[in-house]
Amino acid sequence: MGEAYGAKDPRKVQAIGIGALIMGGLIMAVYGLGMVLLRPLLMATYGVSGTETAALASTLLIFAAVWAPFDGVQVVAAYLLRSVNRAAWASWSVFIVYWLFCLPFALALAFPAGFRIFGIPAGFFGLGAIGIWISLATGLVLVSLAMAWKFRQAAQAGVDA
Repeated sequence: MGEAYGAKDPRKVQAIGIGALIMGGLIMAVYGLGMVLLRPLLMATYGVSGTETAALASTLLIFAAVWAPFDGVQVVAAYLLRSVNRAAWASWSVFIVYWLFCLPFALALAFPAGFRIFGIPAGFFGLGAIGIWISLATGLVLVSLAMAWKFRQAAQAGVDA
């Protein structure tokens, strides 16, 4: 990436970046598949027992497996944005999505109706841990797509745009 960026070759920058995004997503998809297939072993390794706990852990591992490719894309995209001098954009997108969208969304999903924080209604659905993970997965998807889009836009516009 550094060589292509230094040579001011936007096509090469974009090709390397898109390849890295795909590779990061695919590697994490394989990792996620492993989490799904090895759920019983993972739960046994950490001493997860009891029907309620095991059911919740099994469900949360599926959520983790689904969001793993997006997490891989997010991490790669953040470094790609850094490589084209757009690190601030990556930081702001993470702040906006996680703190301004995901946190309120997690509260609304996780806690039941009537739950209040500082007197402000915060809960609506009462999904518990699953609601928090739905919010986190949604945030990962949004941030990974936003960062990948911004990298692609920056690469298409030229390395110094």
